[in-house]
Amino acid sequence: MRVLGLAPTLVLLTALGLILGAFQPVSAQRITWLGISPDGSVIVGYALGANNVAHAFRWTQVDGIQDLGPGFAHAVSEDGTIIVGNSNGRAFIWTQATGMQDLNTLYATRLRGSTVLGVAINLSPDGRYIVGDGYHELTESREAFLLDTDSFAEGPVSDIDRNFCVDDSDLMAVLFASVMTGSGMPEDTNHDDVVDDADLLQVLFDFGEGC
Repeated sequence: MRVLGLAPTLVLLTALGLILGAFQPVSAQRITWLGISPDGSVIVGYALGANNVAHAFRWTQVDGIQDLGPGFAHAVSEDGTIIVGNSNGRAFIWTQATGMQDLNTLYATRLRGSTVLGVAINLSPDGRYIVGDGYHELTESREAFLLDTDSFAEGPVSDIDRNFCVDDSDLMAVLFASVMTGSGMPEDTNHDDVVDDADLLQVLFDFGEGC
């Protein structure tokens, strides 16, 4: 898979068969490509309209240019069916069947508190792994992320920080959250709305799994 990073604005639009006037959703004044499939059959990027609102797009020679919605399309899978990018400060994944979907909503169970997947920058050839950056609650800073979209890759509930390894950090997370109450806390491994000895025992039982 080609890794392109930031790409230049397309000047010779005729080379791609793109006609600005055909991009009616935003009356595009400029089209910028950011990603391309290995065989060059699918190109993704964004179109900027006169109102300065960017719309992500997908282009093929057969279908022409397709508006994916507000945002930026950064990369496309090897077969051209999966696209990732960002919209309104949140990372998204797109397929023809589902349209644009917020990764933060799809994988909410893997995210801690106010952690946000901000931008999906690239993906593996088969589309399973997605990389990008976002805001991490624990460090209170922007960090890179690697997301495994496999539905069977959730890992044990005792993997508090969702790094696919039950280790010291998970143990410390439960200890520091001890006696806290409330719903939706990742340290509450048995979902009884309180972090207690039962949650600590679960982490100790699973300790070392996935590492």
